[in-house]
Amino acid sequence: MTSSDLPDMANEDEVREVFSDRRWTIMGALLGTSTAILLVHSLEPDKAPSLQRDIGLGIIASTLPFMVVYCALHLYARENAERMLMSELHRLSNLSVVCQLIAYGSMIGILTLWYGISDVVGPLIIAASAVAFLTVRYVLYTSTSTGHPSRMFGHQNSSQ
Repeated sequence: MTSSDLPDMANEDEVREVFSDRRWTIMGALLGTSTAILLVHSLEPDKAPSLQRDIGLGIIASTLPFMVVYCALHLYARENAERMLMSELHRLSNLSVVCQLIAYGSMIGILTLWYGISDVVGPLIIAASAVAFLTVRYVLYTSTSTGHPSRMFGHQNSSQ
């Protein structure tokens, strides 16, 4: 059997790069937050129903299965890292990206719920969210265009 006959196996570092602990932590926090919001709102049966509340809760509820699927993919990939084919890793990676994007949509549901808190809180949340998004985009853009991101925060390499 030649080396060209062997299947293209992924190594553990490649699997850890796609399914990192940081992504796992973010998704776990999002899953916990969304579950808590749905639980709290389900315990308020006497609250007058509103379309805004129903839309917000509906968005959050519809993203939960994608959070769970991401967590299952993550666990599967990490437990099977040493015997995973590269083609399988690519498929799982693509599926995890779709799950993450849909799961992040739950934040729209959360913002929808918070927007209805008051006439002041709602617009301030939207404005602060826009500023936060633009700030993150700016920092990511400038850190990739100027080189190493640690220089942006004043950190020096010990080799300099």
